[in-house]
Amino acid sequence: MRWEFTPYAVPLFIGALVLVAIAFIAWQRRTVRGALYLFWLSITLNIYTIGYALELGSLDVVAVRFWLKFEYLGVPFSPVLLLCLVLAYTSHDRHLTPLMLTLLLAIPAMTMLMALSNDYHNLIWKNIHLDRSNGYTGTLFTRGMWGRIVLVGYSYLLNVSALIILLRATLRSSGLYHRQLGTILVGIVLGFGGNLAHLTGIAPDGLDLSPYGYSGAITILALGIFQYQMFDLMPVAHAQVLASMQDAILVVDARRRVVELNAAAADLIGQHRDVAVSLLLETVLPSALRPVVIHCLDHDIEDADLQLDRAGRPQFFELRIYPLHSHNNRRNNNNWQQNVQHDSVQHDPDSHNNDRLAGHLLMLRDVTGDKQAVAERERLIAELDAFAHTVAHDLKNPLMVMTGYSTALQEERCTMSAADVDEYLGVIASTGQKMANIIDELLLLAGVRRMQQVELGPLEMRPLVASAQLRLLSLINERRALILTPESWPEAMGYGPWVEEVWTNYVSNAIKYGGTPPRVTLGATVQDGNYVRFWVRDNGVGLTPEQQARLFTPFTRLRQVRVEGHGLGLSIVQRIVTRLGGQVGVESVPDQGSEFFFTLPTFFLPDN
Repeated sequence: MRWEFTPYAVPLFIGALVLVAIAFIAWQRRTVRGALYLFWLSITLNIYTIGYALELGSLDVVAVRFWLKFEYLGVPFSPVLLLCLVLAYTSHDRHLTPLMLTLLLAIPAMTMLMALSNDYHNLIWKNIHLDRSNGYTGTLFTRGMWGRIVLVGYSYLLNVSALIILLRATLRSSGLYHRQLGTILVGIVLGFGGNLAHLTGIAPDGLDLSPYGYSGAITILALGIFQYQMFDLMPVAHAQVLASMQDAILVVDARRRVVELNAAAADLIGQHRDVAVSLLLETVLPSALRPVVIHCLDHDIEDADLQLDRAGRPQFFELRIYPLHSHNNRRNNNNWQQNVQHDSVQHDPDSHNNDRLAGHLLMLRDVTGDKQAVAERERLIAELDAFAHTVAHDLKNPLMVMTGYSTALQEERCTMSAADVDEYLGVIASTGQKMANIIDELLLLAGVRRMQQVELGPLEMRPLVASAQLRLLSLINERRALILTPESWPEAMGYGPWVEEVWTNYVSNAIKYGGTPPRVTLGATVQDGNYVRFWVRDNGVGLTPEQQARLFTPFTRLRQVRVEGHGLGLSIVQRIVTRLGGQVGVESVPDQGSEFFFTLPTFFLPDN
């Protein structure tokens, strides 16, 4: 095969060298999203570029046919790889499944085989003749049916798709990522334009401008790689993640220039994103935040608490700082959004030994609204402390009784009468039942706290009250209490097992704190506003205002010395009734008894 130098081949050889450099860089960074597609795209375009440079200097048809076939080892695959690169860079590569890649590469693979065997069917090109009148070998031929319809149509479909995807991503981006995407877009348009000029006949006869355009496109892409750090800070789901996050996010490079920020961060610093990008972090941060943030960056501190006064009101933030390294660790570079969204990242001090620090990601989370949660947590801690004291006291006493009677029974059983043994066993059994009751109520209290929803329905109040009295039968008989109930009950909505527990606690307290003997009256009154007020009255000594103020507080008990009890009842009542959409309360006058009440709705409430 004869070959003659032509200056038209020089730009192509230079472009081939650039493509080799791009392929080398992409292979080194192959763990980064999209880098492998760029590697193979550089390889295929390099095959095309070198093949066409050698075709331009070929002096006979045999040589031209050889280099045409060589070019088709790369030409058909370039549009597919370009589309894959764009999909990966814009975070749409989830669509690139093995099946999808196989389908995309099917036509290029068939085209390559047809080009290699074109001498037998002429489906790619035919009627080749050469034109050397312009100082190079212009190859003139007629495209075969496959080359004219399938190859051109398929290539343009993929190229246009890549352009549309990239254009949409560019319009939605800003700052550094906008420039990155814009660089890729310019490169693709340049390569696409060269091919279009060749197909439409704008280019000189026999001269294919496509490899020139692609060489220029890759040169521009190389510029973007080095100047805009495309593989150091890639916009992984940038528009979808950053723009939608409520936390303020700022990304700074190694020199602490702002390269990106979301709307929440722009609102926090009081500057538009386009203004803040490329400015130093020190110049955009509010003065109240600046010292702490810079100190954390200087000393590799990953988190801190900040306070900022806005509109005369304090605002509290949690600061999280994530280092961004160059390219070797895909997990740290490509998945930082997941780490930020879960507010957790595991740092391995040895994982970046060979990486370059490319910048930092700063997340400021507004925790002002969490102050209520903090107060609630402190209240729960105090309640838990009171719970511990109450349970320790109320379980310890019956346990000591059981231990004492059991020890006496064990040591003196041989000398005791049968009646004494029965009496001791009865005390042990009743004391054990008291402990079981305490544990049951604790479990109920915990269950009411945990349960988010219960199925409300119309209540049959009479059987619920009867069941509560049956549970208290031993106490009623012991105190010789008189329980008075109405002939009928108004209808209300609630959850039967919980409401039965309310009645049990109210009636139990009325018996314990009532007169001698206790007289307990139960009743109900329909109120305005679709509520029913259920009440329990006793004939006790009543309660002072100070004592009433302490009621319904978890783990407290009135007149603890005089009356047995474990301080859980009214706390449980309050939790249950509140969860059912009602209220609890007490009305009492000293020496005139007390009336404890609770309300329930007469219809389903939307909140429940």
